Amino acid sequence: MKNLTIPKVYVETYGCTMNRSDSDLLRGIISSKFTVTNKINESDVVVINSCGVVDFTERKIIKRILELKKTGKKVVVAGCLPRISPRKMREIADGMLSPDNILEINDVINSTLKGEKAIKISLRNLDKASLYGIKRRLKDSTIAIVSISEGCLGKCSFCVTRFARGRLHSFNFDRILEEVKNVVEQGFKEIQLTSQDTGAYGLDKNGKKLPDLLEEIVKIEGNFRVRVGMMNPHHALIILDDLINAYFSEKIYKFIHVPVQSGDNKVLESMRRNHTVEDFIEVVSRFRESFKDVMVATDIIVGYPTENEEAFWKTYELIREIKPDLVNITRFS
Repeated sequence: MKNLTIPKVYVETYGCTMNRSDSDLLRGIISSKFTVTNKINESDVVVINSCGVVDFTERKIIKRILELKKTGKKVVVAGCLPRISPRKMREIADGMLSPDNILEINDVINSTLKGEKAIKISLRNLDKASLYGIKRRLKDSTIAIVSISEGCLGKCSFCVTRFARGRLHSFNFDRILEEVKNVVEQGFKEIQLTSQDTGAYGLDKNGKKLPDLLEEIVKIEGNFRVRVGMMNPHHALIILDDLINAYFSEKIYKFIHVPVQSGDNKVLESMRRNHTVEDFIEVVSRFRESFKDVMVATDIIVGYPTENEEAFWKTYELIREIKPDLVNITRFS
């Protein structure tokens, strides 16, 4: 460690908007005890907020950790990999913690600086919306990311993120509204609502759902717009009428991210996606009937083990038919 009174910590983020939101929280918590720096060369400890959604990303992060350690940095791994690849992370990291142990980051850093390896990966339901006042957002952006839930209700056979984030835990409705009001007052112009599946918000509590949240958010005074993050087709269907009604507000971007993953129902069944191709088409069609300028994004997995040539061409034809504005294509790994 360098001869400094207060050690310096750099936070490096990989993956989704949820991770970026968690990094805002990490910086806020860390700054209560250490100095957060935006210059990695000045840091004593690097916190890697990791992603393990695909094999390539995991390999990239492992390589990055090893590179940093060669330079003499202490490396703490946060995010999804401590639960997805616990053995490898124990082997190469100086400390590790899972997404819902985020409040213990300073203890982990402190142990790391003492040469001890702290591991915090116990599963718990942490309502991060109640911690919005701690967040330290990057000042060079007009976008504020607001997490509305963590975990999911799905059992997708290809997904490891569900092991890292656990079952769905919807955050406190009023605390989310408080955070949105707070960031609007700070001057942020775009509010990105994020979770593993925004369409599932509230389904674990049999209470207020995503449309209810949107209707209250747009009542907040100020010049801002809301972008709703990814929602799975089967959950979007459950709330579709109310969701479309909420989208009529001029404060909500006419944008939906609905991942279909395959254009073949047999492959979807094998994937345990809990939706059909027809469900996806209905969601997209209803939005396009309601909003001429809606932007549609979807995700496709190519090379899934049960995908044959016929299934591949069904996916191809679906994309030709629907013509999404954005298609994220991922090779199965």
